[in-house]
Amino acid sequence: MDSTSKKRIKELAKNEQYDEIYREFGRKAYKKYASDKYYDEDLKKLKKEGRYEDIYNKYGESEYNKLLIKSMYNEIKQEKGTIKANLWRMKQKLLYTAKVIGFDFAFSALALSAVGNIKNDVIIGNNAIKYESEIEEYNEKNSEYADKINSMNLSDTQIFMKTMDDMWKNIKGYANPEKDIKGFLELDLATEEGYGVCRNMASDVAKKLNAINPEYNARTMAVYMSESGEYQIADIKRNVIETNNTVTDQEQQANEDSTEIVSIAMGNHMITMVDIVKYNITLVLDPTNPGIGIYKDGKITMLNSDKANDREYKAKEYINTTFN
Repeated sequence: MDSTSKKRIKELAKNEQYDEIYREFGRKAYKKYASDKYYDEDLKKLKKEGRYEDIYNKYGESEYNKLLIKSMYNEIKQEKGTIKANLWRMKQKLLYTAKVIGFDFAFSALALSAVGNIKNDVIIGNNAIKYESEIEEYNEKNSEYADKINSMNLSDTQIFMKTMDDMWKNIKGYANPEKDIKGFLELDLATEEGYGVCRNMASDVAKKLNAINPEYNARTMAVYMSESGEYQIADIKRNVIETNNTVTDQEQQANEDSTEIVSIAMGNHMITMVDIVKYNITLVLDPTNPGIGIYKDGKITMLNSDKANDREYKAKEYINTTFN
């Protein structure tokens, strides 16, 4: 860090402008110069507001991971009551067993979040070796695609819409994935005969956008998509082979308490998040039901919702690492 930057940081610290230090110089400088009192109060405020994405960015993975089980328990308690929340807590010891014997995706993902990221890393590492040739081929095609897009001199919005449009044009359609490889969910969409669901599509779009421009910092995030409101899908032709509650053409109500609890705790849909550095904003892309929204202060506002009766997306930031 040069002397000018150090001088600027010290001036900001003297005036207790710690957030400005974070915005200009990042997490490392902020953690070094922020007072303990401010640090604790700000972290408490972000926790109270449920701004887990901001906690992850500002305070790192350690603080983020502390909120996993507590946040999920509190959310279930609020939505479904204390009894169901306690039942959920009692089930935690059974969830990893469910993963081992091949239980459904939702419980498997929840189980992995409960036992921590280490098991995730092992699974993803093994998959990286097992599917090395497919991953390499996918990355090569992504690189070629990025070169093509960058030669078009498109705006950010045009890039986002074209990437989602091209994804739909180059796959067979929407249906339960065949491979569903943890850590490499995009591989299901690697060929014209490929197909997948929201998690595969969100991952594919994220990988393509990062190849186009690493500054997008594209990543996937689980959200809870409510049943209220109408969603105006962008003019992108989709081929929906199978439907479920993340495709707005035909949404289904979960009947079993266990499925309902999992949906509330970890979401029922997957989206892509991108940063626009020059404007200091984070956008939300929904490749499954093509549209763009804004993430701010723990809330997602989809810009192509019916303003009289918005479709709501509730961010489930604490489950990010499970899907990534």
